[in-house]
Amino acid sequence: MLPKTLKNFTVFVDGVGYAGRIEEGAPPKTTLDTQEFAGGGMAGTVDIPMGTVAKMEFEFTLAEMNPDVIGKLGQADVPITFRGAQGTENEAVIIETRSLIREPDLGTWKRGDKNTLKIAATASYYKLSIAGSDVIEVDVEAMKFVVRGVDQLAAVRTALGL
Repeated sequence: MLPKTLKNFTVFVDGVGYAGRIEEGAPPKTTLDTQEFAGGGMAGTVDIPMGTVAKMEFEFTLAEMNPDVIGKLGQADVPITFRGAQGTENEAVIIETRSLIREPDLGTWKRGDKNTLKIAATASYYKLSIAGSDVIEVDVEAMKFVVRGVDQLAAVRTALGL
């Protein structure tokens, strides 16, 4: 069986699509925060999951200096969505975020070269869906971390009275 190759993708910023103007994107990673532990009598160390994720930073590059995207600098909860199609069935791969645009990088200018705009952002909300199935959802402010429908932090919220 062949892998499901990403055939194409686009990015939406605050509801505006950038198909044909998006060059590349590095979606947010959902990296577990862990604490390394080595106890007496153990043969090595193990990672203990802390129930949280590391800061979800990401980037994407447009093939133009777009004033609408640059104008979102410093705004909280900007909806940024990555949408792709994979495999022979053209399954939708969708990453929805609410993000803070931290840095619009206008790159290096050279006469006759195309210009680019690289955007660096940090997500406070992240949801990954593949072929209509929700896989991961992280809502930092609501203290939710859902993997395949199981909220990993539900018991922690209950213990904290939230």
